[in-house]
Amino acid sequence: MGNKGNYKELISGVRNILFSEWDPVGVNDNPNLQDEYDRYIGRIMQMLSEDSSIHDLVKLLKDIEVNEIGCSTSDAIVFNTAKKLLKLKNIYTP
Repeated sequence: MGNKGNYKELISGVRNILFSEWDPVGVNDNPNLQDEYDRYIGRIMQMLSEDSSIHDLVKLLKDIEVNEIGCSTSDAIVFNTAKKLLKLKNIYTP
């Protein structure tokens, strides 16, 4: 899976975007909770490695919000989060 350093950067980038941008639970004002969304990183990483579309990422994030978290953000936040996640693919090249 590519360069180990880049992989760690990608994980860190995904984690940061989920916490600071997406944050459906509303915990990003507490730095002690930066790992709140870590359980979703694996699925997002998989989608990024499969060249998923922005539509696919939006669908995944909305599904997580509705079916797993029970809290949701606006469509604009989900779309912007997915857009930022797709930009992270520049960090990691398989």
